[in-house]
Amino acid sequence: MLKGKENYLTFETAPYVGLIKTYSYNSLVTDSAAASTAFATGQKTNNNYLGVDPKGQPLKSFIEIVKQNGKSTGLVTTVTITHATPAGLSLTLLQGVNYLLPTNM
Repeated sequence: MLKGKENYLTFETAPYVGLIKTYSYNSLVTDSAAASTAFATGQKTNNNYLGVDPKGQPLKSFIEIVKQNGKSTGLVTTVTITHATPAGLSLTLLQGVNYLLPTNM
């Protein structure tokens, strides 16, 4: 077992390192909806927005582009498909992202 600061994680030994600063269009703290939209479309948006720009105009996700080019698509997730992270790949919503949680949580 590796212990201590003298050891490295695999990614720390990579020959190249990249830095990224993430934030949504309207906040320094990005929520899942804005992050997923940015990942899926390449465009920043407001927190609580899915698949739309900060003015509410729909954005095209890479899944839509792939489908338009005749390819099959699908989503696999470990959370509900309506959770903001996977939903951002396939939905367009303005404001009010809510999750349905099981009552036994």
